[in-house]
This record gives sequence, C-alpha cells and structure tokens, in this order.
Amino acid sequence: MGSLPWKPFVTNNIITDDSIKYNSYVSFYNYLNNRLGLHIGYNEDATISPHRFRYSFAMRMLNHFKFSLHVVVRMMSDTEKIARYLKNKDDESEK
Repeated sequence: MGSLPWKPFVTNNIITDDSIKYNSYVSFYNYLNNRLGLHIGYNEDATISPHRFRYSFAMRMLNHFKFSLHVVVRMMSDTEKIARYLKNKDDESEK
C-alpha cells in the first residue's frame, strides 16, 4: 500500500503546525476511505473516521491479539478507563 501520504505535525508532543494538522487529518480521512477501505473490502454505509479507526484498532489489539491494557493505553495516549471499556466490548459488535 506504500508509504503514508501525510507529514507529521507533532514534535515532542506539541502541535507545531495547525495547517499541517488539518491537511494531515483530511489526507488521513481520505486514505482510510478511498484506499484502505477498498483494500480491506469495507462496504458499510458509514465512513471510516480517524476516531473510529483508532478505537477499532485498540479494540482489536486488546481483544484479539491480547495486548496488555497498559501497552494499548500508552499507544493511544488515552486513559485506562477508556481502554478498559474497549477491552470489555466485543470486536464483532461494530458490524
């Protein structure tokens, strides 16, 4: 599928350029729906937002691959409360 079509906009946990942030979000959204969605055969009515992708990825890591809760929380820079919620959710409930 090639390299990712956007530039990083965060340096040392600080957003360094808001215009790159916006353009990266749009590029990522388009990438998820126009390239990745086609590649994986996604044909639902709803689009794949970066938010949906992020939490689907986390659920998959917790529930299918059995990553530790601590690792997923660190990967997502999220709270343990959110990760525990995702761990208790069934992967198939989103279908």
